[in-house]
Amino acid sequence: MEESLQTQVLIVGAGPSGLMTAWRLAEAGIPCVVIEKQSAVGAHLNCAGGVDESVLDFVGMGRGGYIKQHVDTFRIYYNDESYRRRYRNWKGIVVSRTEFDRALALRAEEAGVKIMLQTRLDGLQRDEDGDFIAQVTSVFGLKTIHSRLVVGADGPKTKVGTCLGMAPRLRPDQYIVFATMDLGGLQLEETEAWHFLFRDELPNSYTWVFPHGKHAANYGVGMLPGQHHGNWLKDLLRADPLLHKILGTTTPEVRRRGGGIVPLCGPRPLDEIVTDGALLVGDAAGMIEPIFGEGIFPAVLSGAAAAETIVDALSRGKTDKATLAVYDRRWRAMPYTDGWTLEEYLNWMLSQYKPFYRLFTRKTWRWKRRWMIRRFFSD
Repeated sequence: MEESLQTQVLIVGAGPSGLMTAWRLAEAGIPCVVIEKQSAVGAHLNCAGGVDESVLDFVGMGRGGYIKQHVDTFRIYYNDESYRRRYRNWKGIVVSRTEFDRALALRAEEAGVKIMLQTRLDGLQRDEDGDFIAQVTSVFGLKTIHSRLVVGADGPKTKVGTCLGMAPRLRPDQYIVFATMDLGGLQLEETEAWHFLFRDELPNSYTWVFPHGKHAANYGVGMLPGQHHGNWLKDLLRADPLLHKILGTTTPEVRRRGGGIVPLCGPRPLDEIVTDGALLVGDAAGMIEPIFGEGIFPAVLSGAAAAETIVDALSRGKTDKATLAVYDRRWRAMPYTDGWTLEEYLNWMLSQYKPFYRLFTRKTWRWKRRWMIRRFFSD
């Protein structure tokens, strides 16, 4: 392969936000290249896979094999208390992120998108015309990619945002750290529920179990920086009686491990997601629900909004910040679920973050906790 490549749009990151952006651009006839530092799409386990089922309708994907479980119930545990909230009008799913992302990647490639794996962004510069020159390290021998626009779909620690001075680094109080495992050899009794476990010894943190049928699940711990999440993950799996009861075994098979961070600061403001010739989408733009960390649906919605913005900008021959700023209005107005817009949903969940976690302390009376949980998880 040649050392240099030319394209209209360079997208950094082959997760749901980047792939959705690329797919929509390719459908509009705009050449784009996606680079991904991992060896395969979905290679890194960085998501529990829980999402509203309506995401599939928005993306236009069928109910494929990437769906591991249909869900209609939240199970909340706090010390010796247990709460069950079943929905009549809501359906969730647990997907294998590896299989879901690869299905999106296949759609994108069929539309004409070029996806380059094991290709890492090292830096970004502008040429005399204001277009981008991306310095990359690639197994293909590629060294530079020239593009009119760049989309950062590269997660909370976005390299695109850093290179362009758009996205300040997250402070320790603006994210949680999580570690996760895919488990097998289980005997789950309640498979149509997402299980969340809260404990006094882990304030502002929780453990989750997302079933993949009766015999497998994604298990993880999300907690504040400095709480030694790796040790907690293994210690709880080895010694927690409640977790053993949910899993149906004391000796699960660990099939895969992963982890990452989840931003708690909410969507980044306009100046941190848009600049001349560049946009941030998905986790890179802070578009993730802060209480339970759901980011798949916001990712594809922001990707669609970014693609629409880029198509309009290129049709007008303008890629400056003022032209691209409409992206900020577009992602905010994207339809989420139950009549919410994406902005309304993310802002409401952000406003509920501290009140929600205050429920799981001994300072809160049990009757109030029960009442608030019913209110929070109402249909």
